Amino acid sequence: MSLMINQLSKQIDHHQMLDEISFEIGLGQIVGVVGRNGVGKTTLFRTINGQYLSDQGTVTVDGQNVATQPASRTQLCFIDPLTNFFKGATIRQIQWYYQAAYPAFDNAKFEQLLDRYQLTSKQKLRHFSKGTFGLFTIILSVATQAPYLFLDEPLDGLDVLIRKNILGILIDEVATGERSIVIASHNLVELEGVIDRALMLKHGQIVNDYQLESMRHNARKVQLVYRDKQIPAVIK
Repeated sequence: MSLMINQLSKQIDHHQMLDEISFEIGLGQIVGVVGRNGVGKTTLFRTINGQYLSDQGTVTVDGQNVATQPASRTQLCFIDPLTNFFKGATIRQIQWYYQAAYPAFDNAKFEQLLDRYQLTSKQKLRHFSKGTFGLFTIILSVATQAPYLFLDEPLDGLDVLIRKNILGILIDEVATGERSIVIASHNLVELEGVIDRALMLKHGQIVNDYQLESMRHNARKVQLVYRDKQIPAVIK
């Protein structure tokens, strides 16, 4: 199974947010979509997942076009942190909704993760801190059993313990080789030790596609010492 994005384009308010973006993702990967704020990372995720209609291009999962075959959307999961409609709902109510949307929803995994992180079914999202909300979003995403998970800045502003818990869940999920996770972030450094691949987004286009393992293998460290405090022009 593979997810293929082909020539995907999207304009918002006459601004070209996505410009003929193409890439393919197989299973068993953690992929980072990296770029500055405002370059189109969230727009890309919303367009892939059908929240926005694309102006051009296709999104296919295992050869099925998600625009013309809506059932294939259950292979994708994107819980948009910026447009969440469940702030007043309890965890149990949200669970019921996602059970209906995702036929393979894993109740046992969902409840096990809730119990591990001391969350209860009667809690409401509006009472969650930013960290707890981020953690719950991850738990809900992995429980859908969708092969492709999209996470928008899931580590931004979280404390070290919450970050560790989230990364632990994601690494465990990908280790099975049966799903992939795509993470949008403006900070490559925070993803570097986790992702297998980095897609660099700039001006609505993928400008680089880095396989981090091969980059690490070929990397060389060079230490430079200067006679004075001036950096030579050639180095600049």
